[in-house]
Amino acid sequence: MISVSYRFRLFCLCLASTGVASAQRLDFDLKAGVPLTNQTRCCNDESRRYILGGGVEARLWRGFAVEGNFLYRRLGQQSSFRYNILEQPGQDTPVVVSNDTRSRYDVVEVPVLGKYYFRHDKKMSPFVSTGYSFRKIRETNEYSAQLQFADGRVENPQGKSSRWGQLDIGAVVGLGLRWNVGRISLVPEFRYTRWGGQPQGPGYKQQVDFLLGIRF
Repeated sequence: MISVSYRFRLFCLCLASTGVASAQRLDFDLKAGVPLTNQTRCCNDESRRYILGGGVEARLWRGFAVEGNFLYRRLGQQSSFRYNILEQPGQDTPVVVSNDTRSRYDVVEVPVLGKYYFRHDKKMSPFVSTGYSFRKIRETNEYSAQLQFADGRVENPQGKSSRWGQLDIGAVVGLGLRWNVGRISLVPEFRYTRWGGQPQGPGYKQQVDFLLGIRF
């Protein structure tokens, strides 16, 4: 996981304070999108190919702005194993005949980005963004197995477990466009995120997404 230095924390605090003091306008938006890279490393990918969320943006001065989002995605994968029984063990030792696992991952991301709008006073304003994203993943596993004993008995144990993973931090860069349409704005954008920690659950360290925001 990327370590956050004292200087970086101080910079974020100063930036936030400046944004609150100097912001000329707060814009709220709803976001939806799709991932453009593989969701999982497993061949039996059962992920939902959508991203949902919202955010708020504080416009500062001369095209500069600060944006914060709350994004949600759901990943999933399934694995099944079947075993050939070569020999029977003792009566009290079962042989695993099959093992099935279904995993679900609720992924919550909170990107905090600095932005710069080119031609910020025009109807169409391209922008670039960069910052950090904070991620937590809740993993839920459902598993079942088939056990066979030497005396012919068969058992089918099942179980379920759930846990939250550690906080991960990723570096983000983005490119997009703000298009003013009447009282609302359409904001399509591409974002690239490189996560700092070890891959959690099925995910990759590198992530590319397309997002479309409707800003009020």
